[in-house]
Amino acid sequence: MGRFQGLLRVGNEIKPYKRYFTAAEYTPFLNEGPSKAIKNLKLNPPCVYVTPVNEYLNMASVRTSLHIPADAPAWEMCNGTMNTNYIRYANGSIDVYVQLQGKYRVLIYSGDTDMAVPTYGTRDWISNLNYPVTKYWKQFFVDGQVGGYAEYYKAGSVEDFVFATIHGAGHMAPQWRPHPTYKVVFNFINNQTLY
Repeated sequence: MGRFQGLLRVGNEIKPYKRYFTAAEYTPFLNEGPSKAIKNLKLNPPCVYVTPVNEYLNMASVRTSLHIPADAPAWEMCNGTMNTNYIRYANGSIDVYVQLQGKYRVLIYSGDTDMAVPTYGTRDWISNLNYPVTKYWKQFFVDGQVGGYAEYYKAGSVEDFVFATIHGAGHMAPQWRPHPTYKVVFNFINNQTLY
């Protein structure tokens, strides 16, 4: 056993396990190169039941409501062409939010157990935007329980940038914690604070 190994009793058997994985082990597809990664990419990952979402987002009425041009391709959960041509930038999406400043209200939400996009990383890049905080980090409640935390910022002339966490949710917050996620989105759409 290496120093990163542990032992786990399963019934009458002792099984070895790794205590944690390196970044390369957690996301091996990032180091495989585009051609091998695309071969391994399935259009609908087995961990996500996406059929209803595919059907909904490709309905003519929904596409019209979202102002999607008629000649735009159908929506897919994972798009091989996009993944092949994806270019990583040092600043990621931070530059997008700078361009949106003062033009649109923005909601960012994150499951607080998300290991792919950790809450602390999101809070860090938001703090780098240097928007003044108008309502400080505070919990909000759903059905008498903590639903998550939220903070409000003034990015333009109004309080128009919101960051909220969904307590107990991972990367797929609406799937794992639908009620708190619904409250965050509903309140944002209706311009209501969470606390």
